[in-house]
Amino acid sequence: MIDISTPLLELTNASVVVMFALMLASSAAYFFHQIGERETIREVYAESKASFAATILFFGLFVRQAIVWWTRHVVDHGYHLGRPSAHAFNVLLVVASLPILWGGICWMRAVLPLKLGPTAWVFVALFSIACGFASVLV
Repeated sequence: MIDISTPLLELTNASVVVMFALMLASSAAYFFHQIGERETIREVYAESKASFAATILFFGLFVRQAIVWWTRHVVDHGYHLGRPSAHAFNVLLVVASLPILWGGICWMRAVLPLKLGPTAWVFVALFSIACGFASVLV
């Protein structure tokens, strides 16, 4: 097993948190810029679904990575999370994964029809979930 130094992990985790925060801010700004130019809900959906998906996805990635960084930071600096926090950490990771899955599925719905047809996202979503279950069972 490779032993990665704790400061290196903390540095990279913090850097990724900042990057995801900036990606979230830029995708949200782009999404709001797009919807400001549209007149109807139908136009908003048709023209901005990819930027909406990216915003949801980056939100989930930011939250999930922030949880991982914060938890490692607390533990690495000798603080104690406490018993409820250990359970809360697991719940937060699961909850933070939901917008990642939702944003990913929205992204696939927005871009896959360009090459693979309008229902290709269903197979991607099912395959993704199946791989998750398979990793637990193997």
